[in-house]
Amino acid sequence: MISRVIFGLAAGLLVFSNVNARAADDVGVPECDRFITSYETCVTTRAPAAQRPVLTQQIAQMRSQWKALAANPQTRAQLQQACTMQAEQMKQAMAPMGCTF
Repeated sequence: MISRVIFGLAAGLLVFSNVNARAADDVGVPECDRFITSYETCVTTRAPAAQRPVLTQQIAQMRSQWKALAANPQTRAQLQQACTMQAEQMKQAMAPMGCTF
């Protein structure tokens, strides 16, 4: 019984820490965050294993650049449209892998 409680607490803490880590990675623009999450899921579940490291690095760079743009009030306004356009382009490019986003 105690081991179940401990396991449950540990699992809950793991989920909580993953949610907090993911929130820290958010760009802060909903369209961008939705796209990156969908693209990342596609890459980790559908892309060929040999391509995943490069694609994962590209996602990290994209997230970093978009976070910087979101932090600047002058560029933040244009970021929504840029992310929406990027999502449409990648949706078409990744469709052959069975990705939908």
